[in-house]
Amino acid sequence: MTAIKQNNQAVKTEQPRRKKDAFAILDNQVKIFRTNSKIYQFQLWIKEEQKYVRLSLHTEDKDTAISKATERFIYYRSKTLNHEKIFSISASELRDAFLISIQQQVDNLQLSVGRQGAIKTFTKHYLRFVTPAVKIQNIDPKLFRRYLAFRRKSKSDILVTVVINESIVIKQMYQFAIDQGLLKADYKIDFGVMKKQSDEAIRDSYTVEEYKMLVTVSKQWSKDKALNADERYYRQLANDFILIMANGGFRTQEARLLKWKDIKKISTADKDTFAEVVVRAENTKVRKTRTIEMRRGDVFQRIKKYSKYTE
Repeated sequence: MTAIKQNNQAVKTEQPRRKKDAFAILDNQVKIFRTNSKIYQFQLWIKEEQKYVRLSLHTEDKDTAISKATERFIYYRSKTLNHEKIFSISASELRDAFLISIQQQVDNLQLSVGRQGAIKTFTKHYLRFVTPAVKIQNIDPKLFRRYLAFRRKSKSDILVTVVINESIVIKQMYQFAIDQGLLKADYKIDFGVMKKQSDEAIRDSYTVEEYKMLVTVSKQWSKDKALNADERYYRQLANDFILIMANGGFRTQEARLLKWKDIKKISTADKDTFAEVVVRAENTKVRKTRTIEMRRGDVFQRIKKYSKYTE
């Protein structure tokens, strides 16, 4: 300690902590030392992560310190040999790394853009649950048993089916962490038991009357005379989008990703116009190409006439 004068009062300041009684073991890989305390400390450079591990050995005895330091070295060395991380990453960093791997799957046509969007949303809920800054190695696997209650607290009418789907993605993200050596191989998150009610419907279907009302209102909405040209264009496109989805049985993302080259043939029979449409594998949820013949092929003909993008 040193003392300095400040406003006629003595103020104590701490001297910097200095290593003393320092020595190395195991071919200089491990440093053992003491600072201002009599307790021995351990230091090991983790080359793979470019960081030092520093911790107390909780002993004043030199021989005991060497024994404990050797045990710690063996422990950390075994983890690095098994490609496990010594320093835990945060939940936010795990999500970022996982989403990069998902983007690679999309780029390689192994995953649809629609599925990628769902994964981003599901893992966003995960971050809200565990908090972004928490270290993943410090999360109790049994914490996830409270996930269903957490989701119901923020959305009381959420279906168990949806939460189960979210849990599957979160488990996949943690398996990714294990595969990357970010977690121990035996780390298994535990969501407990989530039972779906037998009468739980995933989605309510439109009735015929509801569909007719939707189409009628959409058509009127797109023909409002007070609209400027741009607004009229996008409203008309929205109306035709509804017609295409309904008559082709498309998922939303499948319809959004349709290109003109996917419309193989338009024909007329018995006063109805039909279209043969190919839904490419990379745009589907199940990653399989399918070809459909749908009614209202005239909608594609109409879009071709007013669309700004006809290539």
